[in-house]
Amino acid sequence: MVRRYPLANGDREGEISQMSTTAKSLPATVTAYVGVVLLTFVWRVLAIPRDFGGCILQFWIAVAGVLFFGKLFPRLNVGGRRVAQWVLLPVATLLMLGTVYFAPQALFPFLFVALIVVGALYSWSTSRTTQALLLSLLLVPLGVFCVYGYQRMALATRLRSLQTSDVAETRFAPLSENTTDIVVDKPEALEIIVASLKGTYPYSPNHEGIERPWRVTVAMQDGSSVEFEMGHGNRAHPSFAWLQFGVEVYQDPQLCHALAAAGVRPWD
Repeated sequence: MVRRYPLANGDREGEISQMSTTAKSLPATVTAYVGVVLLTFVWRVLAIPRDFGGCILQFWIAVAGVLFFGKLFPRLNVGGRRVAQWVLLPVATLLMLGTVYFAPQALFPFLFVALIVVGALYSWSTSRTTQALLLSLLLVPLGVFCVYGYQRMALATRLRSLQTSDVAETRFAPLSENTTDIVVDKPEALEIIVASLKGTYPYSPNHEGIERPWRVTVAMQDGSSVEFEMGHGNRAHPSFAWLQFGVEVYQDPQLCHALAAAGVRPWD
């Protein structure tokens, strides 16, 4: 015979309170994430030059986030839901916004952190404590990796936020052309070039590389500098400038026109 004992008043109230918290937090969390997803997709369509590879990455991050908050989130206990809300939701938001602002390589550390946290939360929810702890230990080296990602994002942000008054000169050194270096130090020309750099967006190459590259050094008044490689066009936009920081690739719709307006013609 199976006997069923009624829940004590305190246990019953705790269970009802936990169910109420889940019912309230789940829609709010999912709504917040879906709102970010829709905002970033609209932003990409309206304001960002076509970047098929970046769009695919953004789509899969959106799908993975919706599946997590829709499927796994309700199975978590109170502590797990708090981790998801205070860690995964900000990281997922950073990834969604980052895909329209930074090259994927700068975002990969944060993507790996999100995957590890999801794996650890899933292990906790299925009472696999040892597996959850082992996965959590991976967050230590990944935290160091995130510092690298932050530095790469800061570099791209610095390029976009340059002010003409902070720039002493811009030097162009050919890497494949048989020609001499070009130095731009006139304020009027620097203003045109610096203004065009604010429209720099990520680009995911599709089996292509930089063409007719130049090494660009933006020398600052304080002695620091910003350096990158610049190429002529990409497969999706032949008239754009190709900007590359190491393995991270960006595109600039206005830079080629700005260089011509400033009297700099590196590819003529």
